[in-house]
Amino acid sequence: MFKNPFIVFILSILLAICFLQPRALAKDKDNSLTISQIVITATRTPINATSAPSYINIITSKDMRYKDISTLDDALTNEPGIIVIRRKGIMDSVASVTLRGLPYQQRTLVLLDGVPLNGGYAGVVKWANLSTSDVSRIEVIQGPASALWGGNAMGGVINIITATPNTFFFSATGGLGSHNTKRGIINVGDKLGLFSFLIGYEEERTDGYVTTPVILTPKSSTGTPILYGGYSTTDKTGQELKWVVGDKGNNGGKRWNYHMKGVFDLGKAGKLSLSYQTGVLRYFYGHPHTYLTDANGNEAFNGYVNLPNGQSVHVIPYYYISYAGISSDRTDICSANYKLNINQVSTKLVLAYLHRSGFWTKPNYGGDYDSATGQRNNTYSETYYADGQASFPIFSNQLITTGVSLRKDWANVATYYIPFYRDPDPTGDKTYAAQGSSFNLGLFLQDQVELLNNLDMYLGLRYDHWWTYHGASGSPGAEQSYPARDKGAFSPKIAFVYKPLKSTTIRTSVGKAFRAPNIYELYRTWQFFSTTYEGNPNLDPETIWNAEIGVSQELLNNKITVKFTYYHSWLNDLIYSKTISSSTGTIKEKINAGSADIDGFESALIIRPIRDIYFEINYTRLDTKMTDNPADPASEGKRLIECPPWIWNFIVKGKTPSFYGIPSVKLSFFGQYIGKMYTEDDNSDVSNVYGTFEKHFIANVKASIKPAKWVTLSFSVRNLFDKHYYSYYIAPDRTYMTQVTLSF
Repeated sequence: MFKNPFIVFILSILLAICFLQPRALAKDKDNSLTISQIVITATRTPINATSAPSYINIITSKDMRYKDISTLDDALTNEPGIIVIRRKGIMDSVASVTLRGLPYQQRTLVLLDGVPLNGGYAGVVKWANLSTSDVSRIEVIQGPASALWGGNAMGGVINIITATPNTFFFSATGGLGSHNTKRGIINVGDKLGLFSFLIGYEEERTDGYVTTPVILTPKSSTGTPILYGGYSTTDKTGQELKWVVGDKGNNGGKRWNYHMKGVFDLGKAGKLSLSYQTGVLRYFYGHPHTYLTDANGNEAFNGYVNLPNGQSVHVIPYYYISYAGISSDRTDICSANYKLNINQVSTKLVLAYLHRSGFWTKPNYGGDYDSATGQRNNTYSETYYADGQASFPIFSNQLITTGVSLRKDWANVATYYIPFYRDPDPTGDKTYAAQGSSFNLGLFLQDQVELLNNLDMYLGLRYDHWWTYHGASGSPGAEQSYPARDKGAFSPKIAFVYKPLKSTTIRTSVGKAFRAPNIYELYRTWQFFSTTYEGNPNLDPETIWNAEIGVSQELLNNKITVKFTYYHSWLNDLIYSKTISSSTGTIKEKINAGSADIDGFESALIIRPIRDIYFEINYTRLDTKMTDNPADPASEGKRLIECPPWIWNFIVKGKTPSFYGIPSVKLSFFGQYIGKMYTEDDNSDVSNVYGTFEKHFIANVKASIKPAKWVTLSFSVRNLFDKHYYSYYIAPDRTYMTQVTLSF
């Protein structure tokens, strides 16, 4: 194996040149393929999934109906190579879906009908804000894809494609579940001549459950009154004794989304699609619970607990509400998508505007649940996006796709004093502010070449140049301003798709991708107790080189499918926080310090023995290692955080036959066995304590039946075996959901 990825890329180019010769370009080699097998994200043009140059997962709306979908990332769980981290149900405002073992959402690009959803401020995607009911399919492109899609596409691309009705339909769903969870969904759509439309609304709310214990550090001091109760635990490393004195109350939430889409078929003048959706997520904490009592057996929030080792913990009401305020996040997405075919030239133009705003509150030290003052932390960002492309054949065996992409991001954050931490309005004095802007210009070119009747080559190259400016942070009136900067990045890729047999596909590729630092990393500075986290306006982009090979084999007339992909990735200039100790506390400054390697293996065995019965077992192996990190030498040789070493997924789904007037029943089982993920760069965190991720097996089941043509009843169970574990927070226990859907 070559250690230099650039050498691998050059050798691949030379090999391709040896094969170049004009041949007829076969646009569709298997006319039996269904629409669901046609993908657009892998090459930016429609192509058979079997001929695409990347490993692809396709999740259709039909697949989604076999699951209990609360937030859209639920649809992506159980797919090979995909890591879904949702720590505490819909209340998790920073849930992520990542690919190829690269931690954090900003290293996996997420699109909605081709529009990037990763925020310019921190690169995150608010999954709970997205509609779950207007999705036609989700295409997941595994592996670096910056050659076509630019920044953030280090691990790959997830493209959510919304539905366009071909006929009239109406659907309304109501659901009741555990923790007083209530769900409602309504959609209506139709095709009226050359115009199609879809309008919908969905909402889910829950009282939630206890997610966060109150954990204190024992001290040598003592005092009065004396309290009793609680239990011992440790810190994340398992080395330091801690004492649990209560919890921060039920963590509940509410999400809603309304969406609309209109498609105009303009005949020879093309097709125009206009879309809009707004999504909101809010979470809250109920009244905290104490596990302590006084000498009279009354619940107590204030006093001292003497421990068996001679130490004690000092308890005050503030500890029960620390960082347990309220939060609200809103996402607005407006887009226009225009397609026009002129002779053999296919063109596409995407214009979009994204608005994101939100806040979260926290109490000030010394208060309690009913009276504490607090801080309101606001985040506001806007994205303007334009992307134009054209595809056209040259000679008889080549298809060229070229285009330009423009993106502008602007964000600001501000902190305000508020009289009561659970009431965000009115706000008082502003105590902190930060802002920044960025602009990205991308130029891309792809050449799809049919070298032989059964061998295709894809050559891709993209250049991105980004500018950052208007950066500032600090106390109002005394903000520190930062100079403007710019940087460029080339992202090449070469891939081969070889089909020695109609049922066999072999893919191999070498490519590079990058991620530019976001506004948060460049300019945001904040403090947590005595630790100050500083941005760095001089950060450079992160980069990745990747080489892979994969095979897909159909057997027994497509009743059995076997897939596997092996890849190796080289990561450089990873952004890490360097710790600097001072007399006033600790400073963590972001720098480009990290290099890492990833050896990955993805495989799947799919069996369709008879119609309507489906079995799948897939396995993902991720051997990650930090090879160099001057910012944190203790992390060298350790695994990347938030990346499990392995994932097993087990899927069984199908429906029973209908007989003697008894309707068929749809049944599904989804199981996932996932290895331990670390949260500390030096891999010092253990399992079975708050703040850690532990190895676990989770099973979800669903059954649905149609007693009448227009009625569907369903019953779902999550965490079927009631596994108790930590997913940083306390993970949800066994929960139930019953739904009724009326559809016409």
